[in-house]
Amino acid sequence: MAERVNIADFGKYIYSALDQEDDEDATRVAIGIVADISAALGDKVEQYLSSLIPHLLKILQNANRDRRTKLAAFITLADVAFYAAPSFCQNYLHDSLKIMQEACDISCSVADFANDEDTLLYLEELRTALVDAYVPITQGVMDSNSQQVYQAYMPKLFGFLSSYIEIQRDATVYKNVSSLVADLAVCQGVQVAPFINQPWVRNMLQLLQQSDCNENKETAQWAFGKINEIVAASNAGGR
Repeated sequence: MAERVNIADFGKYIYSALDQEDDEDATRVAIGIVADISAALGDKVEQYLSSLIPHLLKILQNANRDRRTKLAAFITLADVAFYAAPSFCQNYLHDSLKIMQEACDISCSVADFANDEDTLLYLEELRTALVDAYVPITQGVMDSNSQQVYQAYMPKLFGFLSSYIEIQRDATVYKNVSSLVADLAVCQGVQVAPFINQPWVRNMLQLLQQSDCNENKETAQWAFGKINEIVAASNAGGR
């Protein structure tokens, strides 16, 4: 696609569709195209961040946009962040984390929708999308040395992860959350020692170790190793 289409010329149609509040289907199609462009361009999508990201953030900040459109925007935001993580974090980290933090709170409000299966399914999908989005952002934080900005969001993020595994006690959820917790440990170092050393983290990893799936066991073992390393460094007064 990158070789056959002039993205700069094609972009004006994408931006127009992204801003179509009265046509959610058109917006979702445009969001999907953004994801496809990101995959086609790889790290070269970095040159279009200033055009693409503001439109996605605008969708996520708009209370009137359809929740399915917002879910698609979260997924694509993660795709773009994955391919251009350092630049994304340098320019859009704070705004993105603020929006994601608010979405984390919403995604765990299951008690408010106990009798609404459609909303519960949407909240489940939102929680999954958020964890998926934090993975490339965490890598981007490391690559761009943005740990100081990221640290301010750790209390709420770990609160979300703790709630997530209580709401959805599932091996796949445990695996994805464990991987993210280990990534956060590597990224933030001893600053997150109080969070990664909480009982719920170790209980989750122990449950994952008991899984019949070797991949789950390997994830737990790897996460335990990273967490123990950071906690030991913290206890020794390291950084």
